Amino acid sequence: MCLIIHKPANRPVCPAFVENAWQRNGHGWGVITWDTDGEPHAQQGMRLDDLLRQLQALPEAQPALLHLRQATVGAVNLAMTHPFLVRPGLWLMHNGSIRTLRPSQPGHSDTAELARLLGELLAGLDDTQARAMVRSEAFARLLAPLVKGSMVLLADRDGVVRLGREWHRVAHDEWHPSMQGIEVSNARTWRPRCPQAWRQAWADLRWQFRHWKARLAA
Repeated sequence: MCLIIHKPANRPVCPAFVENAWQRNGHGWGVITWDTDGEPHAQQGMRLDDLLRQLQALPEAQPALLHLRQATVGAVNLAMTHPFLVRPGLWLMHNGSIRTLRPSQPGHSDTAELARLLGELLAGLDDTQARAMVRSEAFARLLAPLVKGSMVLLADRDGVVRLGREWHRVAHDEWHPSMQGIEVSNARTWRPRCPQAWRQAWADLRWQFRHWKARLAA
């Protein structure tokens, strides 16, 4: 099923939330960030510790996309972690299953196949044309039947294009207030609130202190 977390600018993502989600989505992770020139870059891994270090290193002022994988189709390995490169400068993340899309290679996932097909669709276009294409109404209509029930994100230097279902905003009664309003791709692959809310709040506080200390030392 997977989970995508949208980290907005000037908001941290609570590590306790990520640890909670990892319990159900522990088949690899990926992060998309943007450099000072606006170009998107991806980092991927298979270990929670590496993800938490990557999370702590994210500049709070900058937005990011985090993907935690729960494999439904395809092998569990680094090559099948999100995001997938559609073409230079265009990355894809997906939450859901595309049952009508059969991977062309053994061990590949439906998302890997979608990235390959989109790469073929956009072949021959320059970067400006490709960015315009993925934002067009015709492109959204073309992919709508394929991604129905899923969420697909396409990230490039102009930002993020969302196809398919809407974001879920974490509500005040679902988690500690530090996560309120943060957008996630579903509310089913993580457990709302810790059984003992004080432990969750304490974990958040410790992380915020470490984050503040690291920023002072930088």
